[in-house]
Amino acid sequence: MSFLTRILSNLSLDGEKPSVIEVHGESLVPVSRATILEFTLRARRNIAAAGVKAGDRVALLAPNSAKWAACDLAILSEGAIVVPLYSRQDPHELAVMLNDCKPTLLIAADETLEQSILDAWTTPCQTICFDPLFAGEASETPTFEHAPKDPVTIIYTSGTSGVPKGVILNCANVDYMLPTTYRAIQDITGERGIDDKVFHFLPFCFAGSRMMLWTQLYRPNPITASTDLTNLVQEMGTADPNYYLNVPAVLERIKLGVGSKVREQGGMALTLYSKAVAAYRRAKNGESKALDGLWLMLGKKLVFPK
Repeated sequence: MSFLTRILSNLSLDGEKPSVIEVHGESLVPVSRATILEFTLRARRNIAAAGVKAGDRVALLAPNSAKWAACDLAILSEGAIVVPLYSRQDPHELAVMLNDCKPTLLIAADETLEQSILDAWTTPCQTICFDPLFAGEASETPTFEHAPKDPVTIIYTSGTSGVPKGVILNCANVDYMLPTTYRAIQDITGERGIDDKVFHFLPFCFAGSRMMLWTQLYRPNPITASTDLTNLVQEMGTADPNYYLNVPAVLERIKLGVGSKVREQGGMALTLYSKAVAAYRRAKNGESKALDGLWLMLGKKLVFPK
């Protein structure tokens, strides 16, 4: 059974259970498995109507949402290759990637994103936005059956010099990775007996993010998706997660933000924070002093929880 077959099978079971939960400020908006599956089938019909065939490349330009996940599954179900793009990236940089991958269809979340690409891309392909994509009847065509070597996605990376390079993942790659990430999560978190609360704010177009999204759909376990990166602190509080995928740059921003807030407050909070941080660094280097345990305990109880 391929990863896609398993994910679609999961969506067909216990249809009222949430699959993707969108965070909107202080509110959580759950989108059920049945709804994701319905979105997927509607999008499939319109993708096929646009002339997309198995093996074609379809670009996806949208921020994180339940519909992003459904669109991804719809493209895969038609046997096409998903090329996810970062919706906040400069359109001219995206045009370079599009010229490289030469998609048959570009799917954009809305007309604003669509037009930004059309203004920058000199040789555009056919385009469609989410509203018409998810309108109409559901597809009744059987899901495309991938062979192990069939490409499923091209992920553009800035990890090398020069222009971004498209990294191709085939079905066998993903079929290997998802059971591996599934087991790793189980090993780290243990058996809870209930769904994990998984918050995700990194764009789904990134490789690690895609694996996290697919892993949760594969398990299956709901994934809680950020919808506003400028409001991340509030969203994180609303999501109240057991864990989330992270990157060093975000951790650095959090550390700087905490330090700035504590310095503004000053007084005892600043003293405890400074001593607790220094104690932690000494402990990490094997150079702990007599009172370091006390400073760490006070910091954990009185400063860091806030």
